Amino acid sequence: MDIRISNATDISVVEVQGKLDTTTANQFQQELFKLIEAGTVKIIIDATHLSYVSSAGLRVLLASGKKIKANGGKIVLCNINEMIREVLDISGFAPLFPTFHTREDAIKGF
Repeated sequence: MDIRISNATDISVVEVQGKLDTTTANQFQQELFKLIEAGTVKIIIDATHLSYVSSAGLRVLLASGKKIKANGGKIVLCNINEMIREVLDISGFAPLFPTFHTREDAIKGF
């Protein structure tokens, strides 16, 4: 998995490429927690190149979402494919993470 972090004003954009599974979940969590612990309260996860999310990946999203919410922030998702949308819907996570079609829409969503 490849993770790229950039900033759009006061929003951190985390681009994820590859699979978010048991092999990569720890790395992803470390990156998100670093951002949150540094005071970031607005995170967009751009899933344009994310091909798969396992239950381990969902746990990272949930833990990161709780951590940022405790600091008054939120995580939103953009550019998710149909398979990932289905995983979020089936797992019940869809209402926890607002999703947007594009990164620009996600930025406007804050």
